[in-house]
Amino acid sequence: MSEQNEPPKENIVQAFKSLKKDDFVHMLYHPCFKESVVTSVLCGIGVGCIHLFMKAPPSKALNWGFGTYFGMSLVSWEGCNYRKQLETQNFNIQIQEAAQGVPKRRTSRPAENDSTDA
Repeated sequence: MSEQNEPPKENIVQAFKSLKKDDFVHMLYHPCFKESVVTSVLCGIGVGCIHLFMKAPPSKALNWGFGTYFGMSLVSWEGCNYRKQLETQNFNIQIQEAAQGVPKRRTSRPAENDSTDA
């Protein structure tokens, strides 16, 4: 029954064969890559060290550190991509408003006319 849910092995092998070195080189220039790696490494080291200081066995502390690294990599990557998507949507809305001539919305109160009675 579980064989029906598994993808064919040929597709997995073809997917790995289609990977090129350039695929990973260009990943370094993705805007979210640096943030994701730095955040996940620091969190993984922090959690691993906390477990070591709490007298946990080194193997258990290492497992916690790696698990935190992996989890934070995913969370940080997706969070960054979501923020970039929102920025792009807001930018597109601003472009459309500028093209249509819609006046910019005021975010603050208009300045009152100051009259000096001296």
